[in-house]
Amino acid sequence: TVEVHRASIMAKMDAGNVSQLLRMVLTSQR
Repeated sequence: TVEVHRASIMAKMDAGNVSQLLRMVLTSQR
């Protein structure tokens, strides 16, 4: 269904945001 597809996209976006935040935090600590 469209909801499942939308949920998968949101999950991917969240994962990408988390990875970017972790990178920013690690780089800022250095």
